[in-house]
Amino acid sequence: MKKIRIAVIMLLFLAVFGASDRAFAKDKTKPRMIYAVDTTEPVKDYVKLVIKVTDEGGLAEVKFKGGKRSKSYFSKRGLGKSITLKNDKKAFKVTQNGIYTFYARDKAGNERLMYVEINNIDNTAPTLSLSLSTIRKKTTVHLNATDDSGSVFFKVLTDSHEAYDPKWDETENLVGDSFEAEDGYIYTFLAYDAAGNRTTEEVLIDEEFRAVWFTYIEYAPSFKYESKTYDEFKRYIDTAFDQLWNQNFTAVIFQVRPYADALYPSKYYPWSGFISGEQGKDPGYDPLAYMVDAAHKRGLEFHAYLNPYRINKTTSEKGKKFYYDMCDENQAVKWMNSSDPDEQRNVLCDAGVYYYNPAKPEVRELIVNGVREIVENYDVDGIHFDDYFYPTLGNKYKKTSDSLEWEEYLNSFDISAEALKLPDWRRENVSTLVKEVYAAVKEADPDCVFGISPAGNMNNLRLDDRYYCDIDKWCSESGYIDYIAPQVYWGFEHPTCPFKETVNKWQNIVTSPTVKLYIGLAGHNAEGMPTDEWKENKDILAREVKYTRKTNFVDGFIYYRYEFLNRKATQKEVKKLLKLFN
Repeated sequence: MKKIRIAVIMLLFLAVFGASDRAFAKDKTKPRMIYAVDTTEPVKDYVKLVIKVTDEGGLAEVKFKGGKRSKSYFSKRGLGKSITLKNDKKAFKVTQNGIYTFYARDKAGNERLMYVEINNIDNTAPTLSLSLSTIRKKTTVHLNATDDSGSVFFKVLTDSHEAYDPKWDETENLVGDSFEAEDGYIYTFLAYDAAGNRTTEEVLIDEEFRAVWFTYIEYAPSFKYESKTYDEFKRYIDTAFDQLWNQNFTAVIFQVRPYADALYPSKYYPWSGFISGEQGKDPGYDPLAYMVDAAHKRGLEFHAYLNPYRINKTTSEKGKKFYYDMCDENQAVKWMNSSDPDEQRNVLCDAGVYYYNPAKPEVRELIVNGVREIVENYDVDGIHFDDYFYPTLGNKYKKTSDSLEWEEYLNSFDISAEALKLPDWRRENVSTLVKEVYAAVKEADPDCVFGISPAGNMNNLRLDDRYYCDIDKWCSESGYIDYIAPQVYWGFEHPTCPFKETVNKWQNIVTSPTVKLYIGLAGHNAEGMPTDEWKENKDILAREVKYTRKTNFVDGFIYYRYEFLNRKATQKEVKKLLKLFN
C-alpha cells in the first residue's frame, strides 16, 4: 500500500513539473523589445529614451550597456547594468551621443539584443567671432559662427548708454552674418543653435579716431639733443598716456624718427640724440618697445610717426654747420662722404635743409627697409608720415634739387613726349615710395595701417615748386594709403582756407572706399591766436569736431600736439573739446 502511494506522488510530480519543463522547452520566442526616443531635433543636455520589454514566458533579466555589444558580453557575470522595469517599461536620460545596447533574456533562455543610436544631443555652444569693417562712417559687424549641429542663429542686444533693454532683439538689419551698427553703442551678439546652446560676444562701436601727435619737441623741448634715463622716459610716457586714456583719446602718433635717426635699435638708422644725448649712442633701453606696450595696456593704438626724407638742417640757409651733429654710422653721412659721385647724389641740400633724394632707388630702399623693420619687430598699429616730402624749391625749381636725375630720366626716352613733366615726375617719385611702403607694411602685418598727414591747403599741394605729393592719386586709388590726415589748421573765418570749405574739398577727393579721412586740428592756434577769430572765440576746436561729425564722412581727427593739451592758454578750448568725448 505504501509503494502505491509513492508511485501516485511521483506521477503527480511528473504531471506538474514535467509538463512545465516541456513548456519551457517549447518556448523559442525571443523577448520583444521596442523603444521610443525623439532624435529628429537637436536637444541640449539629454534625450528621454523609453524602453519596453515583454515576453509571454516571463523575463529573467534585462540589462544595458553603452557601445555596441554582443550577447556573450552580457552572459559574463557582473557585466552590463541591470534594469528594473515598471509596467514593462523603463525611462532613461541619455546624456551622451552614441550606440547603446539593450539585452533581454526570458525564463526559457531566449535572448535578444537591441541597438539604439543617439546622435542629436548637442551640449557644445557655438563658437562666435566678430570683425568690423567701416566705410564712410558706416560700420558693419561681421559675425562668424560654427556649431557641431550645423545651423546657428543670431540675436542682438543694444545698450545705448541711456537705457538698457534686457530683451534680445531679432532686428531687421541683422541679416545672415552681418549687422549694420551705429557709432557710440555697445552691442551684445548672441549665437545659439537648435539645441539651445548659447554664446555671447560684446563689442563697442566707437570708430571715431581721436589721436594726438607727439613730435620730438615733446621730449626735447629745447630743440637740442637731450639724454633721458629709462625711469625719466617711462614716467613721461606713463603720465602722457594715462592722460590721453582718461580723456578718451583712442590713439597716439609718436615721432620715432625725426632726423634720419631712430628711437629704437635699427639696422638702418642711428640712435637719436634726442633720447640718448648723442646721435648713435645707445640709451640703454628701447623707447619704442616701451611705448607700444604702454599704449596697448591702456587700450590706445600706437602709430609710429616718421619723417621719411628729412636728414638735418644748417644753422643758417647758407651755413655749412649742421644744427644737429650726425654720427659716422648715419647712412646720410656715408653717402655724403662717399667717393662715388652717384652715391653723393643720394643726399640733397636746398636752402640749408638736407634731405634724402626722392629720385634715387637707393633712398627708397633705405626708407622702405626702415619701415619694414618697425612693423616686423614691434606690434605697432600704424606707420605715419607727415608733410615733409620735397622742400619748397621756389622759382628755380627746374634747376635745383634732383634736376640732374630729371635730365637722366629724360635721356632715357627716345621720344621726349613720352616722358612725364618735371612736377609729375617728382610726384611719381614720391608716389613710388608711398606705394612701396604700403606694400611693405601689409606684407609684414596686414592689420597695420599706413597714413599720411599732408599740409591742408590743396592749392599749395598742387603747385609745381613744392611738396610733390599726389594726394589725388593716393585718395582715389587703393594700394597707397589707409588714411589721409590733412592739417586743416584754420578757423571758420580764414580768408583762404576756411575750415568747412577746406574739409569739404578733402571729402571730395577721398573716393577710394579703402581710404579714411582724418582731420588735423590746430591745438597750437588756441595758444598762438593768429587771427581775431582765435582771439575772440574759445570753442573753435570743439565746433570743428562737431562739424566733422555732421559730415558723416570724416572718420576722426588728430590733435596737434600733446604739449598744447596742457598749456595754460589752451585750456578753455581744450575743455570744450574734451566734453565731446564723454
